[in-house]
Amino acid sequence: MQLPLEIATATGVTLPASIEAEIREHAEDLNKFYQRIMRCRVSIEAPVHHHRQPDYKVHVTLTVPGDELVVDHHVNSDLQAAVRDSFHAARRQLEHYAQRQRGA
Repeated sequence: MQLPLEIATATGVTLPASIEAEIREHAEDLNKFYQRIMRCRVSIEAPVHHHRQPDYKVHVTLTVPGDELVVDHHVNSDLQAAVRDSFHAARRQLEHYAQRQRGA
Protein backbone atom coordinates (compact mmCIF):
# COMPACT_ATOMS: atom_id res chain seq x y z
CA MET A 1 0.00 0.00 0.00
CA GLN A 2 1.31 3.43 -0.85
CA LEU A 3 1.67 5.77 2.11
CA PRO A 4 -0.76 8.72 1.99
CA LEU A 5 1.64 11.67 1.97
CA GLU A 6 0.67 15.32 2.14
CA ILE A 7 3.26 18.05 1.65
CA ALA A 8 2.17 21.55 2.61
CA THR A 9 4.14 24.76 2.39
CA ALA A 10 3.55 28.16 3.89
CA THR A 11 3.01 31.19 1.72
CA GLY A 12 6.25 32.27 0.10
CA VAL A 13 7.93 28.87 0.33
CA THR A 14 8.59 27.10 -2.95
CA LEU A 15 9.98 23.59 -2.74
CA PRO A 16 12.59 22.54 -5.26
CA ALA A 17 11.79 19.22 -6.92
CA SER A 18 14.85 17.67 -5.27
CA ILE A 19 13.55 18.50 -1.77
CA GLU A 20 10.09 17.15 -2.59
CA ALA A 21 11.70 13.93 -3.86
CA GLU A 22 13.78 13.71 -0.68
CA ILE A 23 10.64 14.11 1.46
CA ARG A 24 8.95 11.30 -0.46
CA GLU A 25 12.02 9.09 -0.05
CA HIS A 26 12.17 9.71 3.72
CA ALA A 27 8.44 8.98 4.04
CA GLU A 28 8.81 5.71 2.13
CA ASP A 29 11.71 4.73 4.41
CA LEU A 30 9.46 5.28 7.43
CA ASN A 31 6.74 3.21 5.77
CA LYS A 32 9.20 0.36 5.16
CA PHE A 33 10.23 0.50 8.82
CA TYR A 34 6.64 0.53 10.13
CA GLN A 35 3.99 -0.43 7.59
CA ARG A 36 0.94 0.59 9.61
CA ILE A 37 1.42 4.34 9.11
CA MET A 38 -1.96 5.64 8.02
CA ARG A 39 -0.90 9.16 6.99
CA CYS A 40 2.17 11.34 6.82
CA ARG A 41 1.84 15.13 6.69
CA VAL A 42 4.86 17.35 6.18
CA SER A 43 4.58 21.11 6.43
CA ILE A 44 7.34 23.61 5.79
CA GLU A 45 7.38 27.21 6.95
CA ALA A 46 9.82 30.08 6.62
CA PRO A 47 9.57 33.72 7.65
CA VAL A 48 8.28 35.72 4.70
CA HIS A 49 10.27 38.92 5.25
CA HIS A 50 13.55 38.20 6.92
CA HIS A 51 16.73 40.25 6.80
CA ARG A 52 18.97 37.20 6.45
CA GLN A 53 18.62 33.67 5.17
CA PRO A 54 15.32 32.25 6.47
CA ASP A 55 15.15 29.55 9.11
CA TYR A 56 12.96 26.77 7.74
CA LYS A 57 10.62 25.01 10.15
CA VAL A 58 9.69 21.47 9.21
CA HIS A 59 6.79 19.70 10.91
CA VAL A 60 6.16 15.98 10.40
CA THR A 61 2.93 14.40 11.62
CA LEU A 62 2.47 10.63 11.42
CA THR A 63 -0.92 9.10 12.02
CA VAL A 64 -0.59 5.56 13.35
CA PRO A 65 -3.21 3.23 14.87
CA GLY A 66 -4.41 4.86 18.07
CA ASP A 67 -1.95 7.74 18.10
CA GLU A 68 -0.41 10.66 16.27
CA LEU A 69 3.34 11.28 16.33
CA VAL A 70 4.38 14.90 15.88
CA VAL A 71 7.81 16.37 15.18
CA ASP A 72 7.68 20.14 15.12
CA HIS A 73 10.85 21.55 16.57
CA HIS A 74 13.39 21.25 13.77
CA VAL A 75 14.60 24.61 12.50
CA ASN A 76 17.54 25.15 10.19
CA SER A 77 18.64 27.70 7.62
CA ASP A 78 19.39 24.76 5.29
CA LEU A 79 16.08 23.30 4.09
CA GLN A 80 17.60 19.92 3.25
CA ALA A 81 19.12 19.62 6.73
CA ALA A 82 15.84 20.63 8.37
CA VAL A 83 13.98 17.94 6.40
CA ARG A 84 16.60 15.29 7.21
CA ASP A 85 16.65 16.13 10.93
CA SER A 86 12.85 16.12 11.13
CA PHE A 87 12.58 12.68 9.56
CA HIS A 88 15.32 11.31 11.82
CA ALA A 89 13.33 12.53 14.83
CA ALA A 90 10.15 11.05 13.35
CA ARG A 91 11.88 7.70 12.95
CA ARG A 92 12.99 7.77 16.59
CA GLN A 93 9.42 8.48 17.70
CA LEU A 94 8.16 5.71 15.44
CA GLU A 95 10.70 3.28 16.93
CA HIS A 96 9.49 4.12 20.46
CA TYR A 97 5.88 3.72 19.34
CA ALA A 98 6.61 0.33 17.75
CA GLN A 99 8.37 -0.83 20.94
CA ARG A 100 5.33 0.20 23.02
CA GLN A 101 3.07 -1.70 20.61
CA ARG A 102 5.18 -4.83 21.06
CA GLY A 103 5.05 -4.42 24.83
CA ALA A 104 8.76 -3.77 25.21
